[in-house]
Amino acid sequence: MTHTRAQSSLRENAEMEVEELINSRLLLIEEQLQRKLEAKMEDQFCNISLKIDDVLTEKFTSLSKEIFEAMESLNNRVISSTQGTRTPPKSRLFSINQII
Repeated sequence: MTHTRAQSSLRENAEMEVEELINSRLLLIEEQLQRKLEAKMEDQFCNISLKIDDVLTEKFTSLSKEIFEAMESLNNRVISSTQGTRTPPKSRLFSINQII
């Protein structure tokens, strides 16, 4: 009987060591996966941020161009409406640079 108890004890110890080894390895794998996930999420966040920046820059550029064209058109209309008068009133004339 002592022989079977010793074998049983050895088996239990071996099983516990294997279980600890497996748990240790699983923990290591989990940490590696977590780091990979965090890195991937950071990359995706950077990509999204860059896309947002691109869209905002495009919209701002487009809007700036529209504003510039509208001011240029308005300036031309003011100049056209004052042609033919001897001295156009300064209050009605403006330059695009003054507005910007």
